[in-house]
Amino acid sequence: AVVSTQSTGNLYFGISGLVTYTPSDLTSVVKEIPFDRILIETDSPYLRPSCNWNVDRKDPRTNSPGMGIVIADAIAKLREISLDDVLMQARENVTEIYGI
Repeated sequence: AVVSTQSTGNLYFGISGLVTYTPSDLTSVVKEIPFDRILIETDSPYLRPSCNWNVDRKDPRTNSPGMGIVIADAIAKLREISLDDVLMQARENVTEIYGI
């Protein structure tokens, strides 16, 4: 399915840790979502990304807001762009939503 900015209106898409699991239907969707509509969310404490990153030193099995970088990294790899580009666009999207 092709998703366009015209068809999404003011809709934004929160991408969670599920994008790090393979195979995942979400991986193809992430490639199609307009870049200016992507948000990063951890769904903490649930839906921990599939990774070896130990962001929470107290309990490596725990999901936390710090895992957002893992999700951003997965988005960058799927879209074949830099992690910095994903983080900058996510910040712009949040700024747009909240007017900050």
